[in-house]
Amino acid sequence: MEDSWNVEQAAAFLGLSPHTIRAYVATRRLPHFKVGARVLFDPAELAAWRAAKRVPTMVEELRARKAAAAGKRQPAARPLAASAG
Repeated sequence: MEDSWNVEQAAAFLGLSPHTIRAYVATRRLPHFKVGARVLFDPAELAAWRAAKRVPTMVEELRARKAAAAGKRQPAARPLAASAG
């Protein structure tokens, strides 16, 4: 399968050991598929999995908190006053 990776290629891409990759496969923590006894990985799925595991930097976290706080401070719309007469 040209467009799939084996355990060693997945390990190199993710910066993990082959042992860790196999452990993640055994506990279904990593997207994979099997062809017979071979465990294979879709490179696009591994890239998406890696991106989902990304931890934001402190600067990104602070910006997100400020943006959320600014959104909370927006005044609520007031209903129009009924005319007296």
